[in-house]
Amino acid sequence: MSVINQMLKDLESRKDSGSNLPQPDFNPQSGGLGHWLIRLVVIALLMGAGYWLWLDGRQEYPPASPLPEAPATLALVEQDASASLAMSQPALEIEQSAEALTSEPVKTVEQVVPQPEVKAIAKNVAIKESQLSQVIAQAKPAIPVQPEGMPAPEAITQIQANEPPPQVTEPAAIPTPAVVATPARQAKIQLHRMSPAQVALSELKQAREAQDAGNLQQTEASYQTSLRMNPSQWDARVELAQLYLQQQRLQDAWQQAEQGIKFHPRSPELYRIQAEVRHQQGQLEEAWNILSQIDESKFLNDDFLMLKAGLANKLARHELAYILYVRLTERTPNIGRWWFGRALSAELLTRAGEARYCYQRALNSGDLSSASHNYATSRMKQLRAL
Repeated sequence: MSVINQMLKDLESRKDSGSNLPQPDFNPQSGGLGHWLIRLVVIALLMGAGYWLWLDGRQEYPPASPLPEAPATLALVEQDASASLAMSQPALEIEQSAEALTSEPVKTVEQVVPQPEVKAIAKNVAIKESQLSQVIAQAKPAIPVQPEGMPAPEAITQIQANEPPPQVTEPAAIPTPAVVATPARQAKIQLHRMSPAQVALSELKQAREAQDAGNLQQTEASYQTSLRMNPSQWDARVELAQLYLQQQRLQDAWQQAEQGIKFHPRSPELYRIQAEVRHQQGQLEEAWNILSQIDESKFLNDDFLMLKAGLANKLARHELAYILYVRLTERTPNIGRWWFGRALSAELLTRAGEARYCYQRALNSGDLSSASHNYATSRMKQLRAL
């Protein structure tokens, strides 16, 4: 900085003194060998200075302390110098990096890895290559591939016979994936409107199931619902009336039979129910009149014949009762009650031999009540005594 200040002072002194000062002579002087030597020395000095500056630029220095403020003129000079230096800096950096790449020697494997480790690695590689070649040789098929010019079939079969068969290793068990339970699909409920007849049949089925289960209350409710949906249903009407007879609800049974006759006026079963109601009420003649209106040829139920035969005996119509019991024993000969009733009718008609035979058949059936069994036994003894 002192040199620059001295130069500025000299410039100021020259301005003050004017043009009286002698001017230097810039005309070149002709010289000989010495002049050229001086030039060579200057060039060498310049080159040495340039090389020194280049080396100095590669060295790292700690950051310089901030300079004190300089005058305005000096600041302008420094700004121009820094701008020129910044413009030339990228070219200098590129040049330095290129020289560093060309000047730095390439390291070999021996320089990166020590020599003993390189030998050990090479040895391991050779061992692994030999092991790999053995595995490949073992994995080859037992039957060699026939090269060109070799007679294949006999030689190959001979080699295959001499060599042991290859060992087949079972593959490892593959774990089966766990079964993921999928959620069940929700059932879609579709409602279909049922006709009254279909509802009546469904209620009749439920009534029969409830009666088999012994639930008489549910049985009666299902029968009544079935008849409300279809009043002309014959099965529900007859079964409900019979249920009332079993419960000794005689009036309800009569009403059900009477309503059924309106839809089925020729139904023998509905008339039999009415006759049974009158028979249990003690109205024997009215019960007989009801049964007399029924065509016996169309009636296939044993209950009708049994009821009419019993009424005939009570009304002293023994011949008709005997005929009816004969028909019952011919249709179902394994029922002791029919033989017992036939024996009573035969005895009332003074047919002692037939009565004794019918009592014996009744006792052999084994389905008599204790009272009927005792009576048949006593009558057998008395008939034998005759």
